[in-house]
Amino acid sequence: MLVSIGLWVYPPAQPLVVILAVLIVTGLIVLHQTKWLRVLKVIAQNKLPARMAYFITSAIEIVLHSGRCFRLPMLLYGIVLGLLAWGAEGLAFYYIMHVLGSDLSLSTALFIYAFSILVGALSFLPGGLGGFEVTMVTLLILNHVAQPQAVAATVLIRLVTLWFAVALGVIALTMPARKKTV
Repeated sequence: MLVSIGLWVYPPAQPLVVILAVLIVTGLIVLHQTKWLRVLKVIAQNKLPARMAYFITSAIEIVLHSGRCFRLPMLLYGIVLGLLAWGAEGLAFYYIMHVLGSDLSLSTALFIYAFSILVGALSFLPGGLGGFEVTMVTLLILNHVAQPQAVAATVLIRLVTLWFAVALGVIALTMPARKKTV
């Protein structure tokens, strides 16, 4: 959704945003149709080659077992919580850019941050390492940000988001466990 906000500013990208929104809503509607999913599972088991059937039936089983997460109240809660969390990080990136002297708009900064996160996630590397950084620096340079400033902003946002969370996790793991008293 944050990527969509940034894309919506560019009129040529607006049809793509609408198409993706329709696809996502359609996908969510399909995920709510457990009868259809069970029928698809049976068809996949009986009509498809073994490997493909295994993959599809496994995916359907995952969706059926996590169905509670796709119910409307839980889904909306997760979307709102995610938008607040990722939006706050995008806002932090926007402020970092302005402290470094950039005049990026909020929508552009949100787009760059969110798109970089998506590319990092698609790299399937822990924390999106590498993919995130390359994408962010490239998009910043394409938006007329000087390379040193782009690299500095990327390092800073990674320090205050990913590496801060990693440091908190390491601290939590090294703390001795407290015993419950009854």
